[in-house]
Amino acid sequence: MLIYIALASLILSLTSIAIAVLLYRDVRYVLNSLIDEFGLALIARKRYRRIKRYILVKMVCHDGIDIRRFGEDLEKRISSFLGPVVKMDCGLTLISFRPDLNRAIFRVVGSSICVKYSLIALSLQHFASEGCIVVPLRTSGLLSRIRKFAGYKR
Repeated sequence: MLIYIALASLILSLTSIAIAVLLYRDVRYVLNSLIDEFGLALIARKRYRRIKRYILVKMVCHDGIDIRRFGEDLEKRISSFLGPVVKMDCGLTLISFRPDLNRAIFRVVGSSICVKYSLIALSLQHFASEGCIVVPLRTSGLLSRIRKFAGYKR
């Protein structure tokens, strides 16, 4: 009787080992194909760093305009010009304005293409704006360099 129990446990152990080997081979094949597919997806996906750039612009206005209202209006117009997809990736904010020189500094946050899109949008806004023309003067990655070029005192 003891021999039959030992023989049954041996057969059960061999069966479980055979099933484990077969499943390991199938699971390994599925995992390798997933890893290959995921690796190709990582290579195909464009990776970029979020960068910050500062754009110095000159605002030429022929009548007295509230600059805060104009800045918010300009941000809205540029966001609508760029569209919802680019707007999610790019951020444009007015961070500084110097009324005596009519110069403003915008911060662009996003991928490198966002800076180009923002410069195009800023250049084309003189067609859409009622009272002001916006002329981009300089782009830099350092706020201190832009402030120095704009004539801010330290």
